[in-house]
Amino acid sequence: MLNTTGVTIETKRLLLVPISLVFLEAIFREFTQEVTTHMFPQPSGDVVDTKNFITESLERMRKGENLQLVALDKLTNEFLGCMGLHEIHTPDPEMGIWLKKSAQGQGYGKEAMKAIKEWADKNITYDHIKYPVVKTNIPSRQIAESLGGKAVKEYVGTNQNGDKMDEVEYWIEREGL
Repeated sequence: MLNTTGVTIETKRLLLVPISLVFLEAIFREFTQEVTTHMFPQPSGDVVDTKNFITESLERMRKGENLQLVALDKLTNEFLGCMGLHEIHTPDPEMGIWLKKSAQGQGYGKEAMKAIKEWADKNITYDHIKYPVVKTNIPSRQIAESLGGKAVKEYVGTNQNGDKMDEVEYWIEREGL
Protein backbone atom coordinates (compact mmCIF):
# COMPACT_ATOMS: atom_id res chain seq x y z
CA MET A 1 0.00 0.00 0.00
CA LEU A 2 1.35 3.39 -1.04
CA ASN A 3 0.29 6.14 1.37
CA THR A 4 0.35 9.31 -0.78
CA THR A 5 -0.36 11.86 1.99
CA GLY A 6 3.30 12.92 1.95
CA VAL A 7 3.77 13.26 -1.81
CA THR A 8 4.92 16.68 -2.98
CA ILE A 9 5.86 17.35 -6.60
CA GLU A 10 7.79 20.40 -7.75
CA THR A 11 7.79 21.75 -11.31
CA LYS A 12 9.30 24.85 -12.86
CA ARG A 13 6.42 27.08 -11.69
CA LEU A 14 4.32 24.90 -9.41
CA LEU A 15 4.35 23.18 -6.08
CA LEU A 16 1.89 20.28 -6.00
CA VAL A 17 1.10 19.43 -2.39
CA PRO A 18 -1.32 16.99 -0.76
CA ILE A 19 -4.84 18.29 -0.32
CA SER A 20 -5.67 19.34 3.23
CA LEU A 21 -8.23 21.30 5.21
CA VAL A 22 -5.84 24.28 5.01
CA PHE A 23 -7.20 24.75 1.48
CA LEU A 24 -10.90 24.42 2.41
CA GLU A 25 -11.83 28.07 1.83
CA ALA A 26 -9.85 28.41 -1.41
CA ILE A 27 -11.31 25.20 -2.87
CA PHE A 28 -14.84 26.16 -1.85
CA ARG A 29 -14.47 29.69 -3.27
CA GLU A 30 -12.84 28.70 -6.58
CA PHE A 31 -14.81 25.52 -7.39
CA THR A 32 -17.49 27.44 -9.28
CA GLN A 33 -20.19 26.60 -11.82
CA GLU A 34 -18.08 28.24 -14.52
CA VAL A 35 -14.98 26.18 -13.62
CA THR A 36 -16.96 22.92 -13.52
CA THR A 37 -18.81 23.34 -16.83
CA HIS A 38 -17.05 20.29 -18.30
CA MET A 39 -16.75 18.21 -15.12
CA PHE A 40 -18.65 15.44 -13.33
CA PRO A 41 -18.45 17.04 -9.85
CA GLN A 42 -20.48 20.19 -9.43
CA PRO A 43 -20.40 22.86 -6.72
CA SER A 44 -23.12 22.33 -4.13
CA GLY A 45 -22.90 25.74 -2.50
CA ASP A 46 -22.30 24.09 0.88
CA VAL A 47 -18.84 24.29 2.44
CA VAL A 48 -19.59 21.06 4.34
CA ASP A 49 -19.52 19.19 1.01
CA THR A 50 -16.07 20.62 0.28
CA LYS A 51 -14.88 19.60 3.75
CA ASN A 52 -16.24 16.09 3.18
CA PHE A 53 -14.44 15.90 -0.18
CA ILE A 54 -11.12 16.84 1.45
CA THR A 55 -11.62 14.41 4.35
CA GLU A 56 -12.54 11.56 1.99
CA SER A 57 -9.58 12.40 -0.26
CA LEU A 58 -7.19 12.19 2.69
CA GLU A 59 -8.60 8.82 3.71
CA ARG A 60 -8.26 7.46 0.16
CA MET A 61 -4.68 8.77 0.05
CA ARG A 62 -3.85 6.99 3.33
CA LYS A 63 -5.26 3.78 1.84
CA GLY A 64 -3.13 4.14 -1.30
CA GLU A 65 -6.11 4.62 -3.60
CA ASN A 66 -5.64 8.22 -4.75
CA LEU A 67 -3.12 10.98 -5.19
CA GLN A 68 -5.05 14.22 -4.58
CA LEU A 69 -2.99 17.38 -4.88
CA VAL A 70 -3.38 21.13 -4.73
CA ALA A 71 -1.40 23.32 -7.12
CA LEU A 72 0.30 26.38 -5.70
CA ASP A 73 2.28 29.04 -7.52
CA LYS A 74 5.85 28.27 -6.45
CA LEU A 75 6.80 31.93 -6.03
CA THR A 76 3.69 33.37 -4.39
CA ASN A 77 2.04 30.28 -2.81
CA GLU A 78 -1.20 31.31 -4.52
CA PHE A 79 -3.81 28.53 -4.73
CA LEU A 80 -4.36 27.58 -8.40
CA GLY A 81 -6.52 24.44 -8.33
CA CYS A 82 -6.80 20.72 -7.62
CA MET A 83 -5.65 17.69 -9.53
CA GLY A 84 -5.08 14.08 -8.96
CA LEU A 85 -4.69 10.53 -10.00
CA HIS A 86 -7.53 8.34 -8.79
CA GLU A 87 -7.66 4.57 -8.28
CA ILE A 88 -3.86 4.32 -8.35
CA HIS A 89 -4.08 0.75 -7.03
CA THR A 90 -5.71 -0.41 -10.30
CA PRO A 91 -4.29 -1.10 -13.79
CA ASP A 92 -6.08 1.99 -15.17
CA PRO A 93 -6.01 4.97 -12.79
CA GLU A 94 -7.80 8.14 -13.86
CA MET A 95 -6.43 11.68 -14.09
CA GLY A 96 -8.47 14.71 -13.24
CA ILE A 97 -7.79 18.42 -12.89
CA TRP A 98 -9.48 21.74 -12.36
CA LEU A 99 -7.94 25.19 -12.16
CA LYS A 100 -9.51 28.35 -10.86
CA LYS A 101 -10.70 30.67 -13.60
CA SER A 102 -7.85 33.18 -13.27
CA ALA A 103 -5.23 30.37 -13.55
CA GLN A 104 -6.61 28.91 -16.79
CA GLY A 105 -4.88 29.37 -20.14
CA GLN A 106 -1.37 29.74 -18.71
CA GLY A 107 -0.09 26.20 -19.19
CA TYR A 108 -0.39 25.23 -15.53
CA GLY A 109 -2.62 22.26 -16.30
CA LYS A 110 -0.21 20.77 -18.81
CA GLU A 111 2.74 21.36 -16.47
CA ALA A 112 0.99 19.77 -13.49
CA MET A 113 -0.35 16.74 -15.34
CA LYS A 114 3.02 16.05 -16.93
CA ALA A 115 4.57 16.02 -13.46
CA ILE A 116 1.86 13.71 -12.11
CA LYS A 117 2.38 11.36 -15.06
CA GLU A 118 6.13 11.31 -14.36
CA TRP A 119 5.41 10.56 -10.69
CA ALA A 120 3.10 7.70 -11.72
CA ASP A 121 5.73 6.20 -14.03
CA LYS A 122 8.19 6.05 -11.11
CA ASN A 123 5.87 5.09 -8.27
CA ILE A 124 2.96 2.92 -9.36
CA THR A 125 2.29 0.00 -11.67
CA TYR A 126 -0.38 0.61 -14.30
CA ASP A 127 -1.31 -0.36 -17.85
CA HIS A 128 -2.64 3.04 -18.91
CA ILE A 129 -4.05 6.19 -17.34
CA LYS A 130 -7.59 7.15 -18.26
CA TYR A 131 -8.23 10.81 -18.99
CA PRO A 132 -11.92 11.42 -19.69
CA VAL A 133 -12.82 14.84 -21.07
CA VAL A 134 -15.83 16.57 -22.56
CA LYS A 135 -15.33 16.68 -26.34
CA THR A 136 -15.69 20.45 -26.56
CA ASN A 137 -13.12 21.08 -23.81
CA ILE A 138 -10.20 21.66 -26.17
CA PRO A 139 -7.67 22.79 -23.51
CA SER A 140 -8.17 19.56 -21.54
CA ARG A 141 -7.96 17.49 -24.71
CA GLN A 142 -4.66 19.21 -25.49
CA ILE A 143 -3.34 18.21 -22.06
CA ALA A 144 -4.18 14.55 -22.70
CA GLU A 145 -2.66 14.68 -26.18
CA SER A 146 0.51 16.38 -24.89
CA LEU A 147 0.99 13.35 -22.61
CA GLY A 148 0.70 10.99 -25.59
CA GLY A 149 -2.94 10.21 -24.89
CA LYS A 150 -4.93 8.42 -27.58
CA ALA A 151 -8.71 8.78 -27.83
CA VAL A 152 -10.06 5.24 -27.37
CA LYS A 153 -13.79 5.69 -26.82
CA GLU A 154 -16.61 8.19 -26.85
CA TYR A 155 -19.75 8.12 -24.75
CA VAL A 156 -22.45 10.27 -23.22
CA GLY A 157 -21.97 10.75 -19.50
CA THR A 158 -23.81 12.82 -16.93
CA ASN A 159 -22.51 15.20 -14.31
CA GLN A 160 -23.64 15.32 -10.67
CA ASN A 161 -26.53 17.57 -11.67
CA GLY A 162 -27.73 15.03 -14.24
CA ASP A 163 -26.69 17.14 -17.24
CA LYS A 164 -25.51 15.17 -20.28
CA MET A 165 -21.88 15.44 -21.36
CA ASP A 166 -20.44 14.17 -24.66
CA GLU A 167 -17.13 12.70 -23.57
CA VAL A 168 -14.02 11.21 -25.09
CA GLU A 169 -11.73 8.99 -23.04
CA TYR A 170 -8.02 9.16 -23.66
CA TRP A 171 -5.60 6.46 -22.62
CA ILE A 172 -2.11 7.56 -21.70
CA GLU A 173 0.37 4.72 -21.83
CA ARG A 174 3.08 4.05 -19.29
CA GLU A 175 6.44 5.52 -20.33
CA GLY A 176 8.64 2.99 -22.08
CA LEU A 177 5.83 0.68 -23.23
